[in-house]
Amino acid sequence: MSDLNRKVRFQTSEKKDGNEDFYDNTDNVMIYDNYQTEGSPAPPKLQDDATKDQQQTSHDKSNWIMERNQLWADNANLTSERDELQSSYSDVKSHNHNLTQKTSQLENENDHLQAVNNNLTKERDELQNHIDKKTLDFEASFETLTEQRDELKKKLTDFVHYSQQEWKYFSGSFYYISSNKKTWHESRTDCLQRGADLVVVNSREEQAFINQYRKSMWIGLTDSEREGTWKWVDGTPLTTSFWYSGEPNEGRNEDCVETMFYRNKHGWNDVICRGKKLWICEKKMFL
Repeated sequence: MSDLNRKVRFQTSEKKDGNEDFYDNTDNVMIYDNYQTEGSPAPPKLQDDATKDQQQTSHDKSNWIMERNQLWADNANLTSERDELQSSYSDVKSHNHNLTQKTSQLENENDHLQAVNNNLTKERDELQNHIDKKTLDFEASFETLTEQRDELKKKLTDFVHYSQQEWKYFSGSFYYISSNKKTWHESRTDCLQRGADLVVVNSREEQAFINQYRKSMWIGLTDSEREGTWKWVDGTPLTTSFWYSGEPNEGRNEDCVETMFYRNKHGWNDVICRGKKLWICEKKMFL
């Protein structure tokens, strides 16, 4: 049947163009294996093939419709998913924006807390330095007070000791008046052995205190190192003096001094050091 021509004729009541053999509606399709003149009866075989082709076309159409419907459904699903994703994206974007704001707020709060922490740290360090300084001051004060306490206790102990030994207290010093007589040097040795020295007279009041005992006694004044240069036993030069009239006369190596004219406010007299006399010791003790 190689020389056969096939013709598909679309049976319909309407044509798009009278010169065309193709129509829009494919519901009624007649397929012929040979071209036949209109009105000729179709061979039975051709009718069966046409029926089969029509069925196949109908089947294909159903498949196309199903695929189309499936595509529509898929498209609807994809659209729905897209909308859901878009909504989720908007939610995530909004959430991210909120997180960004919260992060910014937290950073600001962190900066503020850091500043507060820095200030507190600075105040703590300043307070610690202040406490350390006060602690050092307190320790120094405590040490000073301890030393003063110990010194005062020693002074009180000495005060009791010298008072029990019948020493006389006057204006920051204890005084011992001997009951026997010795040379000036022997008298000084005795004072030193007692933890004192021959008296150093610094004021008119102290001289008056000595005069009240109405005795001639060695005092701690000498020019034995250099003639005419009078110095006290503690090494200080003579500044306040109470010489008796005409003294010192520098007679016969008179290098030591006694206070003898007790009836007179000025009762000092220079004499030779080897003479024996009473003496008066002084132990300075300021309470």
